[in-house]
Amino acid sequence: MIKKILGSALLIVSVVGGAVAADFVKHRAPSEEASHDKKKSKGDSHGKTDKKGKAGKKDKKGGSKGGDDASMIDGPSYLKFKRQFVVPVMKGKEIEALVIMNLNYELDGSAPDNIYSFEPKLRDAIVRELLTLSDKGIFGADLTTPQNYEKLRSTLLEAGQQVIPEGIRDVLILDIARQDQ
Repeated sequence: MIKKILGSALLIVSVVGGAVAADFVKHRAPSEEASHDKKKSKGDSHGKTDKKGKAGKKDKKGGSKGGDDASMIDGPSYLKFKRQFVVPVMKGKEIEALVIMNLNYELDGSAPDNIYSFEPKLRDAIVRELLTLSDKGIFGADLTTPQNYEKLRSTLLEAGQQVIPEGIRDVLILDIARQDQ
């Protein structure tokens, strides 16, 4: 009896431990991986920083820092938020709808290596702007008009650039959906 319980408990602990380890590896920030790769390579000019701790510029082929050598050649890098943004749309004192958005920031070579450490401040700035835009009615029935879409993009780009003045090139709205209540 005890062997069965002990065996089951050991199996459960192993599965949970494996899931936690897999989640840790999956959500490991690219800047951590890049710094780990830089320590391995000798004389890599991309690993050098100036007195302020900022990384070097892009390589000559237009790639950006962060990630492996192949990603440096292929193009820009992106700050991918771990969770979506949810914005309430109010009508009076009642929630009329929820707008759900998935955003990424496109980064250039001047973005700090520790960009993921700024995620809480970036999320705060984005949520603040989204709530302001919701209060102004931008998430109404005409959510998908080109004027509203561009206003949303420019506002979110400006919010990100206020938190990180150098390095954010563009904002990408990957998904946007309105769910009426």
